[in-house]
Amino acid sequence: MLVVLLGTVLSLGNTIAGSTFNLTVPHSPIPVQLGSSATLPCQINPPLNAVPFQVRWYRNDDVDNPVLLYENQKIQETPTDPQYRGRASLIGDLEKGDVSLKLENLTLADRGEYTCFVKSAAWYERASVSLSMKGKS
Repeated sequence: MLVVLLGTVLSLGNTIAGSTFNLTVPHSPIPVQLGSSATLPCQINPPLNAVPFQVRWYRNDDVDNPVLLYENQKIQETPTDPQYRGRASLIGDLEKGDVSLKLENLTLADRGEYTCFVKSAAWYERASVSLSMKGKS
């Protein structure tokens, strides 16, 4: 009986690993104020524990100089873009597949498109989010 149950659990794991996943991000640009903070939402669907995955946020197809790199279950200080050090963080619940990025002290240079890239041993996916800057009121 125990062997059958263990075999069922392993089969479920393989079925889950073989499924197709995607990333959900907003379709419209996120409007933010100069000098404020912004959250760029990115969610794995269906929700999946992202702790063992690589999560890479980057701009302008510059994959090798990311805004933020989460790998080996921790934030990597290098090779990240120096202009984002101390201003970029993952704020989502990784265990629930939320890999959202928070940017602080926004400047005009921060406006534009950001790519959320998530990679596991079996799959990878990417999706883009735009940040639009509003002047201070």
